[in-house]
Amino acid sequence: MKVFLMFLLMLSISCSDGARILLTPLDAGYNSRVTNLLTLGRILQGVGHNISVLCSDQMQHQPLLKTVEGDRFTEEFNVITYQTKPETRSTANKEWLLSYIGLTMTECMATFSPLFPEIMELALQDEELWSILETSDFELIVTDDHTLIARILGDHFNIPVISYINWGPMTPLSNNIFPLNPAYVPASTYYSDTMTFAQRLMNVKEYLHLRWVAYNMMSIGKNICLKYKHVNSKSCENIENFSETVSLVFVNRNNMLHYPQPFMPHVVSIDGFTLKQPSKLDTFYNDIFKKAGHNGVIIASFGSLFRNLPMQMAEMFAEAFSAMPQQVIWSYEGLAPKSLGVNTIVRPWIPQNDLLGHPDVKLFIHHCGLLSTYQAVQHAVLTINIPFFLDQGYNSEKITNRIQSGRSVDILGLTSETLIQEMQEVIRNSTYKEKAKAAAEIFNDRPIEAEATVKYWVNYILRHKGAPHLRSQGLHQLNWFQYLLLDIIGFIVLMVVLGVLGVALMIKCIHRTLFINNIFHVKQKQS
Repeated sequence: MKVFLMFLLMLSISCSDGARILLTPLDAGYNSRVTNLLTLGRILQGVGHNISVLCSDQMQHQPLLKTVEGDRFTEEFNVITYQTKPETRSTANKEWLLSYIGLTMTECMATFSPLFPEIMELALQDEELWSILETSDFELIVTDDHTLIARILGDHFNIPVISYINWGPMTPLSNNIFPLNPAYVPASTYYSDTMTFAQRLMNVKEYLHLRWVAYNMMSIGKNICLKYKHVNSKSCENIENFSETVSLVFVNRNNMLHYPQPFMPHVVSIDGFTLKQPSKLDTFYNDIFKKAGHNGVIIASFGSLFRNLPMQMAEMFAEAFSAMPQQVIWSYEGLAPKSLGVNTIVRPWIPQNDLLGHPDVKLFIHHCGLLSTYQAVQHAVLTINIPFFLDQGYNSEKITNRIQSGRSVDILGLTSETLIQEMQEVIRNSTYKEKAKAAAEIFNDRPIEAEATVKYWVNYILRHKGAPHLRSQGLHQLNWFQYLLLDIIGFIVLMVVLGVLGVALMIKCIHRTLFINNIFHVKQKQS
């Protein structure tokens, strides 16, 4: 069956000519979201499509992009830039990032949200950029869910748009993945799909708050867009109406990790498209595993954004790592902590996937970014989950409570003693490993590889020049009163009330008639 499906996919791919596709990543400094969108671009390049990337002139010069991409970024893609000024609210600003540690998703988004319309305006006001776009004749846009400029470009140039949601089924712009029912679908809260009344109340509160933040952000973006006469007003309206025009939504979700929820046909899961089989380790890392012996190795990494930590926090981690019998490989580029142990090897960048694929890895200490989370599940690695912000707490809950292959700790107030206890508990308790292996078996069991899914659906949109038939037209014609069936419920209640009143009136009339007749007969007898 798998072979037959793959044959059909390859046939559909081979029948499509190379198309001109524009990628529009979320340009708030280089981060894993950018990496993932570029990965989509490389997948599409592999089947002959011509890929261009729209980004700021600042991002392509960021050190982190150079570290991860090297010269591949400009060599493999046609990079189109717009002019920007240096931005303090960027992933390149470590102090700005650290100020968000411990905040909830809603708190983060409320602070982040003004940044997205500002980035959009920089692209709108760059006349040279618009001259390029007008002559480029793109056939498809693949965009990050939060990149507002793509919504304008898609409508203005009549180009189909595929939106990519990096956070899986959870997004502040949740109208793009209707229906999302907060009664059993966690919005951004760290709950399961089985919630108490108090949890459902909090989940609804967070859901509505996120919708309000998103509404304000898109409203600001629309008003900014309307100032620019070279953009038609309908395209500006598409910032708010994007869920009614988007051709396809790629969602980075997995059935093993995420809780079940319904989706429209235009929402397609592409989990695993960023994952690769581990490569052979070089001599440097092989020597570390040999030295570790039966104790094994602990991997510690807090993603691309938190490789440089405040010294007090770095000292806490270093002290905890030094107390463990395992060798520790730590992805870190800050000043060396004084308590750094001889068992701890610090590197500014590590081949994380290759390391996690080694059978002697005993534990993975991470921030629960989605890629790290998927890699941990893929390789059945035990975890200590230390979420910093945004979706990381949401992912942490899934590993801790749904998969049960690790434990979660709060970064705020975390001590080395607590971290040591948690690491020892997870390594020594065999239950965690059993859960990890069971989850990995399900996680890696896919009927079709994610790359093939991406290729098929992109070519599907190109062949049909969009896919409005996959979206519900009726859904967007309903107001909230109709969507919640309150008009139907109100009508039924009214009919029931009228029916009860009618029956009561009939009974009253019958009773009154009988009572009057009874009195009449009594009077007749008396007379």
